[in-house]
Amino acid sequence: MAHSLLHDKDVNKEAGIDDQKSKSVKEVEAESIAYTVCSRFGIDTSDYSFGYIAGWSSGKELKELRDSMETIKKTSSLMIRECECAFAFAKEAEAEKNELAMMVDNHYFEIHRCDDGYDYSFYDENFHLLDGGVLENPCLTIQAAADEILKDAGLNGAIAGKIKEISVEDLHENVAATEAKEMKIIDEKKISVIDKLKGKLNIVDSLAKADPKVIKTPELAR
Repeated sequence: MAHSLLHDKDVNKEAGIDDQKSKSVKEVEAESIAYTVCSRFGIDTSDYSFGYIAGWSSGKELKELRDSMETIKKTSSLMIRECECAFAFAKEAEAEKNELAMMVDNHYFEIHRCDDGYDYSFYDENFHLLDGGVLENPCLTIQAAADEILKDAGLNGAIAGKIKEISVEDLHENVAATEAKEMKIIDEKKISVIDKLKGKLNIVDSLAKADPKVIKTPELAR
């Protein structure tokens, strides 16, 4: 990482680092930065780094050494800060939940991690699906993602006191029960329609047996 940073012109410009230095100077600065950052996190690279750095610094002018020390200091601080942030986020992500459910006023909200970030759904008071989508920002914590989605939906300000966390399992069970109930109703309606059709066909069949000419009546045939 240190070598990549010091050879990146855009990064050097943003950090105020002199990009006109020779390749050998940049290599030694990178090695010094790597040593500093590794030391911060308990990794000992002194056996390799010291000889490398000592060989380069021998016979150098004081100004050149000071310039390099400033570069090493700036870049090391930047990398340490970024590493600490990454470690903190990884630790938080490991400890936090992967799914969350809430009762929002008289509606329901569910969110869980997915490959692209967070998949979420809104349900009405009877657990019917209203809307859903994907928030493509896996770097957010699940609570931060939920807050952002609710804010975009206009559901986190005026009714903040009416938002409470609920059991994800209970919500899933209620949604599944609602879906099963509706499927049963649909199946019963299908059976009812089929029974009515069978009844009409039986009437036509009975009339046809009583008088074969009946089946030829245009209106009944239709």
